[in-house]
Amino acid sequence: MPSERVSARTRRWALAMIWLIPLVWTVNIVAARQAPGVVSPHVLALGRWGLSGAILSVLSARELLTQCAYVWQHRWRYVALGACGMWICGAWVYLAGESTVGMNISLIYASSPVLIALGSVLWLGERFSKRQTLGVILAMTGVVHVVVKGEWAHLTQVQLVPGDLWILGASISWAAYALLQKRWSTTLSPTAQLACICWGGWQCCCHLQLGSSVKSTHRRLPHTLGF
Repeated sequence: MPSERVSARTRRWALAMIWLIPLVWTVNIVAARQAPGVVSPHVLALGRWGLSGAILSVLSARELLTQCAYVWQHRWRYVALGACGMWICGAWVYLAGESTVGMNISLIYASSPVLIALGSVLWLGERFSKRQTLGVILAMTGVVHVVVKGEWAHLTQVQLVPGDLWILGASISWAAYALLQKRWSTTLSPTAQLACICWGGWQCCCHLQLGSSVKSTHRRLPHTLGF
């Protein structure tokens, strides 16, 4: 009986998360549309994942201290995962918001599960059922319909805005992020694993923002000095 109660509680939480997670993603998309002219994409991603990494590190501090040798040994994995899941899927979404509408961001980003399924078959050797194959075809057709803005008859003449391409790249990167996690097994708990990935992505954002700031300073310096 206790196990049945726990199972029922877990199912209720899972059902709640199905609605909560898209809501959180919606807030992210709204931020992507409101951010241009206020804060740069890399700074936004830097703050977002820095805060997330700090919170997750506190929650898993004991485990991270005992597993520090393991984390250091696999540090480049966390940088790669952070680049795919936090930098590209963070900053590029905000870059997309500068030139495309929130509806396009939502619908194109929805192709990520389809790309993950395809990658699982082609790279990880998993099998597809006929129903799954049909679902992939329908999903990809929907994504292309959004990208070409419904102009199938003039497919070769459709002009994509840069934001559509940014968000398509972010979708591909998210698929790579999910597949790499399946490929690279870990001994860490999900909380500690995500904390390490957040810091890997934070470092990518930090380096890129620093480089961007230095270039911006070099461009402004001659004008500041009167040259």
